[in-house]
Amino acid sequence: MFFTAVIRRVVFCLILFGGMIAPVLGQDLVVDSGTTNITSSTNYANTYIGSNSTASNNLLNVYGSGVVLSNSTNVYVGYAGSSNSLVISNEARVVSSSGYIGYTNNSSNNSVLVTGTNSAWTNSLALVIGLSGSSNSLVISNGAGVVNQFGRIGFYEGSSNNIVTVTGTNSAWTNTVDLFVGKDGSSNSLVVSSGGSVVNQGSGTIGANFSNNSVLVTGTASTWTNAGDLFVGNFGSSNSLVISDEASVVNANGFIGSQVGSSNNIVTVTGTNSAWTNAGNLSVGYFGSSNSLVISIGAV
Repeated sequence: MFFTAVIRRVVFCLILFGGMIAPVLGQDLVVDSGTTNITSSTNYANTYIGSNSTASNNLLNVYGSGVVLSNSTNVYVGYAGSSNSLVISNEARVVSSSGYIGYTNNSSNNSVLVTGTNSAWTNSLALVIGLSGSSNSLVISNGAGVVNQFGRIGFYEGSSNNIVTVTGTNSAWTNTVDLFVGKDGSSNSLVVSSGGSVVNQGSGTIGANFSNNSVLVTGTASTWTNAGDLFVGNFGSSNSLVISDEASVVNANGFIGSQVGSSNNIVTVTGTNSAWTNAGNLSVGYFGSSNSLVISIGAV
């Protein structure tokens, strides 16, 4: 194992969705000065890539079959810094309680790439892309997998233009509870393409409280499956879902414009064999106004 990171012993508090968890004494991996490569299994309390506002353009590579970077608490990619990256490849794994890409409002353009069969990032609690930061990204490709309970893209107000891309056969993002694309943030997005899949064992929401959030599911065998309901514009407006080119979305009940004030939300299903399957009811403008559903070019 070769690394240039700083290791520090600290007392920290885990902050999850604004709640405090009891302090834990542990050892952190801090990548603030260039590139760190991890090629053998190791354990830390937290991993920080870009821990302060001046720590930018740092990279942590975790790679190799059987290599595990295990964190007893969290992984932060861009805690306060910008343009920091984590790459998990060649059957390596990262394990943590929660993962954050773009933690503070100054932490922008941070990225995580999980790529290759059996490469994985597993979070026992939450994965947040853009807690307060903007223009952060997660890419899951070439058969890799990411697992967590709660998935959030654009958590707080001001967390905009964050994106998750799931692309390639057997590439998968599994949310064992639910997924929000734009909780209080705007202009956040999810793209599922080329046979990728997103699974929510609970509900899916595009635009919980704010506007211009979007999901695109496109390409043969690309899927977004929700065991619970799907909301396109819960309280938010001008949110969108596009299903195209033989892709499919499945859920229990579907809502376009769920609550009062949720207007101008739209779902477009287009292309032969593209499908939106609602096991229960489909409501267009349940309480909201000027919401729409467009089905075209052989879609169902």
